[in-house]
Formats: sequence, C-alpha cells, structure tokens
Amino acid sequence: MNIISLSEENHFLHVLNSKTRDKSIYGNELADVHKKIGEILCQYYLSQMPMINYEITTVQNKQSQTPGIDMNNLAIIVLLRAGLYLAEGARATLGNAHHSYILSHNPRDLDDQLIIRDNTKVLLVDSVINSGESISEYIEKVRHLGVEDISCLSIVMQEDFYNKAVKNYASIQFITSRVSKNSFVGQGQTDTGNRLFGTL
Repeated sequence: MNIISLSEENHFLHVLNSKTRDKSIYGNELADVHKKIGEILCQYYLSQMPMINYEITTVQNKQSQTPGIDMNNLAIIVLLRAGLYLAEGARATLGNAHHSYILSHNPRDLDDQLIIRDNTKVLLVDSVINSGESISEYIEKVRHLGVEDISCLSIVMQEDFYNKAVKNYASIQFITSRVSKNSFVGQGQTDTGNRLFGTL
C-alpha cells in the first residue's frame, strides 16, 4: 500500500489529531501540534531510507563507524501557507543533515528553486489534502523536472483523494496522520491557515 495512515497504530498521534480539529486551539498552540505531528511523520519517512556508515570520534577519543540514514539530495517542499509548521517539525527531525528546504506558493516556484541531482528525493508537505488538486499539481511538476523518488506528508487526507492516489500515484508514498471520510473545507475561523496564523 502506498498510503500509510499512522494514527491507526499510534495513540499519541490520535490525540494530536483531535487537537487539530479542536476549534479552541489556534495560533502557537496549534502550530506546536503541527510540528509534533511533522516530527512523527518524518521519523517514519526516514525509517524507510537506506542506511550508511559514518566515521565518528567517540567519547573515548577513538575513531569508529556508526550507522546513519542517507539523506543526501533530499529536498523538502512546503506547500504554503498551512504546510509550514508541519514541515518545520519534519525538518527538525533531520538535525544537521544536509538538505534543501523550499517554501512554495506555486509549483512554478520549483523551476528556479529545485536543484536536480542524481538520486534527488523530494518530500512534499501539506497539512490537509482535500480534493488533492494542489498536491497533484506539485507531483506533476516535480515529475516533469525529472524526479522519480517522491513522497508526501500530510496531517489529514480526504477519502476521495485516497482512492485517487491508490489508483493514479502507486509509485508515490503518502504518509498521513489520518484519512477522513468527512469532506470538509474550512472557511473563516475554521480554515487551518487562519487558525495557525491568527488571521481570524
């Protein structure tokens, strides 16, 4: 299955999901919830990546080999504005590992910002995937630029897009906190971006 819904097996994620749906939680508190979810989703993403050995100096001042995760040529592309804090949580998981971090309002932004190398890996981050129109545009753009290794992180994915993704994007891994049967697009005080940034 190319779609992984992590909250089905992670009780802590289930609690965090409830907070994202709580109308009384907004601003910095909601941003912190998004960051925590981003960390958990990215940890799963990284667990699928190949291992390599690094040379380290131990506390006994000896040289040693230690396993690590190969994150070379990773680009995180953030769908603004609501994907920002989810992506910041994901990025925090990378620590000091070299990567690209692209903030994007439109897929056309990638023409100038996404540098394609051998084995480039792209992680698209959006907080909510409703119809999937936006994420699909980014997927097609990244493919057009020549990237084959594409994954997507989201807090929630609507069931209609879930079915589309299974059918049309079998080669892409979608890591989401939850899948929703409730097709709801927030407006005003219920819009995710408004709640995150205080534009109520």
